[in-house]
Amino acid sequence: MYKVTISPNQVQETLSKHILADGYDMVFDMEKSNGVWIHDVKNDRKLLDFFTCFASVPLGYNHPKMVNDEEFKKNLMLAALTNPSNSDVYTSQYAQFVETFSRVGIPSYLPHAFFIAGGSLAIENALVKAEITVNKNMVPFDDKSPFITSGIRVGTPAITTRGLVESDMETIVELIDRVLINHTDEAVIEQVAEEVNEMMGERAMFVF
Repeated sequence: MYKVTISPNQVQETLSKHILADGYDMVFDMEKSNGVWIHDVKNDRKLLDFFTCFASVPLGYNHPKMVNDEEFKKNLMLAALTNPSNSDVYTSQYAQFVETFSRVGIPSYLPHAFFIAGGSLAIENALVKAEITVNKNMVPFDDKSPFITSGIRVGTPAITTRGLVESDMETIVELIDRVLINHTDEAVIEQVAEEVNEMMGERAMFVF
């Protein structure tokens, strides 16, 4: 029978043996955290959550409509256990998510969705070296913790405020795609960085 044997006081030490464990000095209790409150089991305290896992938890933790819905939890567990590569292997659950996301989050004038999974440290560092800034973010049916996410989030306000328009998005997607495919190729990353700087050189970060 599976049992978690790592105590809260051992979490950071255990993780730091194999990953860059530079997160917050706390241990997130996934069961006791509720709504806008994080329960830090390491220090036995309740914290008002202004972090929201890079704004990926808009409903708060353990929302009753999710934790009390057995069918929802069953499908969430199936996705977590099997972890299919959604870009190539399709499931009814993935289609249901896209259908729901389309209904509540995709405007009719921007019908195309671009989902990215692969927010590992290597991918994140490659994008940073290519002068592309993204946020760590959880993905649908994520099996990682909010602090070790599986995806990245690409927001448009940071670029539209600098004058980029819809036609520029295709260029940005192509640049990101080139880095993701070649994230160990320094020459490709340097070339992308040059193109990014050329693209954004005349666009001021802030205009007053």
